Amino acid sequence: MKDLANRLQAKQEKYVYYITALSVAAIAFTIVRTEKMAIGVIQIPLAITVVSWSISIVLGLRYLAFQMSTLHTNAGIIKIRTGEGPDTGRDSVKIKIGLNTMTKMFEKQGDQANDHLSGKVGNSI
Repeated sequence: MKDLANRLQAKQEKYVYYITALSVAAIAFTIVRTEKMAIGVIQIPLAITVVSWSISIVLGLRYLAFQMSTLHTNAGIIKIRTGEGPDTGRDSVKIKIGLNTMTKMFEKQGDQANDHLSGKVGNSI
């Protein structure tokens, strides 16, 4: 089951990279093809499309940043739990405090991701 989850996550990340790169390429192509054209009403749909691609890029990069942050937090939790944390060592009191702190960080990241997905703009990842 863990292998399946890892493969799914890898595919999701590749998909995000692909869509982000495709959006960047589409914007670049649009700029190259329209750089000598005068701005007119006919280009409004193209402008809307470029804005949509830009939003796709921003959301894709935010997703990747969230994934990296989550992996970093998880790695920190594992280090603390195994007694390898640089600040906790094998001290059981420090491990408990460290795990509590890292768990709260992890929960905050999850709340921010949920806020982002539900359309709340106030919290940023």
